[in-house]
Amino acid sequence: MVDSATSAIGKLHLVTGTLSGRVFELAQDRVNVGRDDDNVICLDHITVSLHHAILIRVGTHYKVRDLISTNGTFVNGERVTGAELRHGDVLLFGEVEMRYEEPGQAEAEPKKPASQKVLPLGRSRPIAPPAKELEYRIVGADGRTYGPVNAPQLRKWIAQGYVNEQTWLPAEARRNWKQLAELPEFTDALRANPTPTNLLGTPPKEARSETPHKVGPSAMVEFVTASERMPTAPARRRTWPHRLFALLLLTLVGVATAWWFDQWPFGPRGPLRQFGRSAEVYVYSDPDYAVAGAAEDAKNYTELLKSAKVLAGRYPSSALVQYILGEAYAKLGFFPDAATAFQEAIKIKPDYIDAWFNLGWAYTQADKFPEAVGVFQQLVKLSPHDPQVWDNLGGAYAGQGHPADAIGAYQKAVELKPDFADAQFKLGAAYASQGQNPEAINAFRLALKYKPDYPDAWFNLGVVSEQQGEHNEAVLFFTQALKLKPNYAEAWGGLVRAYLKLHQTGQAGEAAREMKKIDPVKADQLAEELSHEAPAPISIETK
Repeated sequence: MVDSATSAIGKLHLVTGTLSGRVFELAQDRVNVGRDDDNVICLDHITVSLHHAILIRVGTHYKVRDLISTNGTFVNGERVTGAELRHGDVLLFGEVEMRYEEPGQAEAEPKKPASQKVLPLGRSRPIAPPAKELEYRIVGADGRTYGPVNAPQLRKWIAQGYVNEQTWLPAEARRNWKQLAELPEFTDALRANPTPTNLLGTPPKEARSETPHKVGPSAMVEFVTASERMPTAPARRRTWPHRLFALLLLTLVGVATAWWFDQWPFGPRGPLRQFGRSAEVYVYSDPDYAVAGAAEDAKNYTELLKSAKVLAGRYPSSALVQYILGEAYAKLGFFPDAATAFQEAIKIKPDYIDAWFNLGWAYTQADKFPEAVGVFQQLVKLSPHDPQVWDNLGGAYAGQGHPADAIGAYQKAVELKPDFADAQFKLGAAYASQGQNPEAINAFRLALKYKPDYPDAWFNLGVVSEQQGEHNEAVLFFTQALKLKPNYAEAWGGLVRAYLKLHQTGQAGEAAREMKKIDPVKADQLAEELSHEAPAPISIETK
């Protein structure tokens, strides 16, 4: 934990766990968060990755960046790759909840998850999978790894004499290994079923893990009987030259070992890099990564692309870097290049949800709707309970010209999240395109139920009402849309048509003149259309 200091500009309050209430002072420019001991904020929880996220100081605030953690980083319920923090924000690192506060600010109300737009680039969608049951691996009496198994199965193994309180549970880092006695949830089972170590059996073979761990995290002590002890010759006394030579030899071996593990072949570009440190560990400590973050904050996307290309050349096996490169291309409108970079990120990390989302987004922006459909279909397999995935799949189907498939996807989205106003709106539009006006009106009304200030939904209600001959209702709906969005040229055009159907030419002329002020091109197009529908079209010249 960072020592308290007058320079601290923020605090993180631990909300969950046995250490809830603990406060971490934020004073450094960069604060690493993770389960490994080398992090500034060390969170010893199974859902927290070894290097989970990093907090970067930006002026008088902090910005959080996820380091492609397994279980994600969330701000106010929204999964993010990066976000600037504000007083009172609630953060989730895996399942560890923390609250960000700034000195001198009033106590903040608990924040609710922010509403989502369709595929905001560089931000992930809120993913709400069902709660995962904790699973465990153990090292059996034969030195092999068994599991993963759930808690009831592990309790059964305790009762059967396969494990006892000294059984090891492997972790990603050897110094994080634990013994079963350290897990309080199994205390009662261990107390009820004490099994001596020399009587331990081995679990069923079908539960054996593919990767064995032959030894535990610490050296095992070997014991011999008195009869096995052999007399040893007295140790020969070493002179100082021998000691100096041994010290120099050890130093050279240490330097060579450090180079071997940190540079090659275990470095980020070495042939054995998968056995060394993760590429992401190198990335977030790279100065060019900080430059890329600053460029993104400043909306200097040219500089962002430049830094991203440098990072990509340096860390080609980093999914995070490929994602940043794709984001930079997309911000500049180079969608094919963005798609290529997001594809590379997915090759490196197949379950990279954000990369999948933005790959689909890039395809839709490039009008490659069949490819977008394929991406979102894959996302449905990865996140079947995420309504945003189904909503985006519906959009891809609609762009491809398959309204029936789009309706099915939108229906699934609103089934998972009935108050999803955007999905209700798009479902209404898909129904309307098929001439299913009653269903369309119902969907638009549901969108307005959950989002009353939705001008497009009011406008579409007016359009469908006009198609059904309900001109008075259409006037009311178009008027409501204009109250929310006065420069809505299409809504003024809708009023023109509705007033003409009601033979209220004076009001139609006023609406036409307002439309002319806002968008002369669309006003002229409307006049051209009306000239083919009525013998005496109204004048839309501005007075």
